[in-house]
Amino acid sequence: MTRTKYNFPPLLIRCEGISVIGVAAFIICLIIVITVTLLVLRAGKRAAYEITAKHDLRQFVEFEKAYYAENDEYLGEEGDIISNDPDKISALGLEEFTPSDGVTITIISDDPFIVISKHNKSNVVFEYNFEEGIIKQRQEEEWEKSTIREN
Repeated sequence: MTRTKYNFPPLLIRCEGISVIGVAAFIICLIIVITVTLLVLRAGKRAAYEITAKHDLRQFVEFEKAYYAENDEYLGEEGDIISNDPDKISALGLEEFTPSDGVTITIISDDPFIVISKHNKSNVVFEYNFEEGIIKQRQEEEWEKSTIREN
């Protein structure tokens, strides 16, 4: 009995039943799946930081409203910050309110009373104007440009 010799094209060289193209396709698909998974997880983390900063701003606004109801003035003045960051000295030593790790709340105006909140791992700034009563969300660069124009 004679054996027939098969001549495979160079791209279909077989290695113990698995083609090189099959292995390469599997590796490429695996890389794509891992990349997409990492991008989704990264976006989820970024959203979590933004949600935390917005939540802390809402909590601070409620605290300030309660303080205003009792004292007929808001607590703090322009430039005061509230943060858990040891590198930032919080001007307001509040026992009733502590922002989450990474969140800094800054009073940027006395009249009208305006506060902003930002997580140090996000480039989104949340702003609350007590006269308007709404939270505005902006990218940090956009927010910085608008404050420069106003001054």
